[in-house]
Amino acid sequence: MAVLFLGLPGGVRANDVAVPDVESRWFGVRWAFERVSHNIQVLLARTDEKKVELELVFAEKEVKLAEKIVELEETNPELAEKLGEVAEKLEIKHDERLEKIDERIVKWQEREEKMGGKLEGKIEQIRERKEVMEVKTETLEGDGVKIQNAKPGVVRMR
Repeated sequence: MAVLFLGLPGGVRANDVAVPDVESRWFGVRWAFERVSHNIQVLLARTDEKKVELELVFAEKEVKLAEKIVELEETNPELAEKLGEVAEKLEIKHDERLEKIDERIVKWQEREEKMGGKLEGKIEQIRERKEVMEVKTETLEGDGVKIQNAKPGVVRMR
Protein backbone atom coordinates (compact mmCIF):
# COMPACT_ATOMS: atom_id res chain seq x y z
CA MET A 1 0.00 0.00 0.00
CA ALA A 2 1.55 3.28 -1.09
CA VAL A 3 0.97 6.43 0.94
CA LEU A 4 2.17 9.95 0.21
CA PHE A 5 5.11 10.58 2.51
CA LEU A 6 4.69 14.00 4.10
CA GLY A 7 7.67 16.30 3.92
CA LEU A 8 9.05 14.74 0.75
CA PRO A 9 6.70 15.57 -2.13
CA GLY A 10 6.88 12.93 -4.77
CA GLY A 11 8.28 10.39 -2.28
CA VAL A 12 6.47 7.14 -1.74
CA ARG A 13 6.47 5.07 1.41
CA ALA A 14 6.01 1.37 0.84
CA ASN A 15 6.56 -1.27 3.52
CA ASP A 16 8.12 1.33 5.85
CA VAL A 17 10.84 2.13 3.31
CA ALA A 18 10.75 5.64 1.85
CA VAL A 19 11.89 5.78 -1.76
CA PRO A 20 12.18 8.93 -3.89
CA ASP A 21 9.84 9.15 -6.87
CA VAL A 22 11.85 8.23 -9.97
CA GLU A 23 9.70 10.46 -12.21
CA SER A 24 10.39 13.57 -10.16
CA ARG A 25 12.79 16.11 -11.61
CA TRP A 26 14.48 16.20 -8.17
CA PHE A 27 15.07 12.44 -8.11
CA GLY A 28 18.87 12.68 -8.44
CA VAL A 29 19.15 15.20 -5.62
CA ARG A 30 16.87 13.20 -3.34
CA TRP A 31 18.73 9.95 -3.99
CA ALA A 32 22.09 11.63 -3.39
CA PHE A 33 20.72 13.00 -0.11
CA GLU A 34 19.52 9.50 0.85
CA ARG A 35 23.00 8.04 0.22
CA VAL A 36 24.77 10.81 2.19
CA SER A 37 22.28 10.49 5.04
CA HIS A 38 22.78 6.72 5.11
CA ASN A 39 26.58 7.01 5.15
CA ILE A 40 26.44 9.48 8.06
CA GLN A 41 24.08 7.22 10.01
CA VAL A 42 26.36 4.22 9.51
CA LEU A 43 29.38 6.29 10.49
CA LEU A 44 27.69 7.43 13.72
CA ALA A 45 26.30 4.00 14.62
CA ARG A 46 28.14 2.64 17.64
CA THR A 47 27.55 -1.07 17.36
CA ASP A 48 28.00 -3.51 14.52
CA GLU A 49 24.41 -4.65 15.05
CA LYS A 50 23.10 -1.15 14.38
CA LYS A 51 25.37 -0.76 11.35
CA VAL A 52 24.07 -4.01 9.86
CA GLU A 53 20.50 -2.94 10.59
CA LEU A 54 21.07 0.37 8.76
CA GLU A 55 22.74 -1.44 5.85
CA LEU A 56 19.75 -3.80 5.54
CA VAL A 57 17.28 -0.90 5.52
CA PHE A 58 19.27 0.86 2.81
CA ALA A 59 19.52 -2.38 0.82
CA GLU A 60 15.71 -2.56 0.93
CA LYS A 61 15.57 1.00 -0.40
CA GLU A 62 17.88 0.05 -3.26
CA VAL A 63 15.68 -2.91 -4.17
CA LYS A 64 12.52 -0.78 -4.05
CA LEU A 65 14.15 1.88 -6.20
CA ALA A 66 15.27 -0.71 -8.76
CA GLU A 67 11.70 -2.06 -8.85
CA LYS A 68 10.38 1.47 -9.46
CA ILE A 69 12.79 1.91 -12.38
CA VAL A 70 11.69 -1.41 -13.90
CA GLU A 71 8.02 -0.42 -13.51
CA LEU A 72 8.84 2.88 -15.18
CA GLU A 73 9.76 1.07 -18.42
CA GLU A 74 6.06 0.44 -19.04
CA THR A 75 4.88 4.01 -18.52
CA ASN A 76 7.87 6.15 -19.52
CA PRO A 77 10.45 4.22 -21.56
CA GLU A 78 12.59 7.29 -22.30
CA LEU A 79 13.10 8.08 -18.63
CA ALA A 80 13.64 4.40 -17.86
CA GLU A 81 16.42 4.34 -20.45
CA LYS A 82 18.06 7.37 -18.80
CA LEU A 83 17.79 5.72 -15.40
CA GLY A 84 19.18 2.42 -16.70
CA GLU A 85 22.68 3.47 -15.59
CA VAL A 86 21.33 4.28 -12.13
CA ALA A 87 19.74 0.81 -11.98
CA GLU A 88 23.05 -0.83 -12.90
CA LYS A 89 24.88 1.16 -10.20
CA LEU A 90 22.16 0.21 -7.70
CA GLU A 91 22.68 -3.46 -8.49
CA ILE A 92 26.46 -3.20 -8.05
CA LYS A 93 26.16 -1.25 -4.80
CA HIS A 94 23.50 -3.64 -3.52
CA ASP A 95 25.80 -6.62 -4.11
CA GLU A 96 28.69 -4.82 -2.36
CA ARG A 97 26.43 -3.94 0.56
CA LEU A 98 25.32 -7.57 0.97
CA GLU A 99 28.97 -8.69 0.91
CA LYS A 100 29.75 -6.18 3.70
CA ILE A 101 26.86 -7.51 5.74
CA ASP A 102 28.11 -11.08 5.29
CA GLU A 103 31.61 -10.02 6.39
CA ARG A 104 30.21 -8.37 9.52
CA ILE A 105 28.18 -11.47 10.35
CA VAL A 106 31.30 -13.64 10.02
CA LYS A 107 33.16 -11.17 12.25
CA TRP A 108 30.38 -11.45 14.88
CA GLN A 109 30.57 -15.22 14.83
CA GLU A 110 34.34 -15.16 15.25
CA ARG A 111 34.05 -12.65 18.08
CA GLU A 112 31.40 -14.75 19.82
CA GLU A 113 33.55 -17.86 19.54
CA LYS A 114 36.58 -15.99 20.86
CA MET A 115 34.61 -14.52 23.76
CA GLY A 116 33.12 -17.92 24.57
CA GLY A 117 36.61 -19.44 24.66
CA LYS A 118 37.92 -16.63 26.87
CA LEU A 119 34.99 -16.94 29.28
CA GLU A 120 35.40 -20.71 29.51
CA GLY A 121 39.12 -20.22 30.21
CA LYS A 122 38.41 -17.69 32.97
CA ILE A 123 35.79 -19.92 34.55
CA GLU A 124 38.24 -22.83 34.51
CA GLN A 125 40.95 -20.67 36.15
CA ILE A 126 38.53 -19.64 38.90
CA ARG A 127 37.58 -23.28 39.54
CA GLU A 128 41.24 -24.31 39.71
CA ARG A 129 42.01 -21.51 42.20
CA LYS A 130 39.05 -22.55 44.31
CA GLU A 131 40.23 -26.16 44.34
CA VAL A 132 43.76 -25.10 45.33
CA MET A 133 42.37 -22.99 48.19
CA GLU A 134 40.24 -25.92 49.39
CA VAL A 135 43.24 -28.26 49.31
CA LYS A 136 45.36 -25.75 51.27
CA THR A 137 42.60 -25.27 53.81
CA GLU A 138 42.18 -29.03 54.31
CA THR A 139 45.94 -29.48 54.65
CA LEU A 140 46.23 -26.78 57.28
CA GLU A 141 43.20 -27.99 59.23
CA GLY A 142 44.56 -31.54 59.09
CA ASP A 143 47.78 -30.32 60.79
CA GLY A 144 45.79 -29.03 63.75
CA VAL A 145 45.87 -25.36 62.74
CA LYS A 146 42.63 -23.45 63.22
CA ILE A 147 41.71 -21.18 60.31
CA GLN A 148 39.42 -18.19 60.69
CA ASN A 149 38.19 -16.18 57.75
CA ALA A 150 37.76 -12.51 58.64
CA LYS A 151 37.02 -11.54 55.07
CA PRO A 152 36.59 -13.68 51.99
CA GLY A 153 40.02 -14.36 50.56
CA VAL A 154 41.87 -13.45 53.80
CA VAL A 155 43.05 -16.35 55.93
CA ARG A 156 44.26 -15.86 59.52
CA MET A 157 45.99 -18.71 61.27
CA ARG A 158 46.39 -19.16 65.02
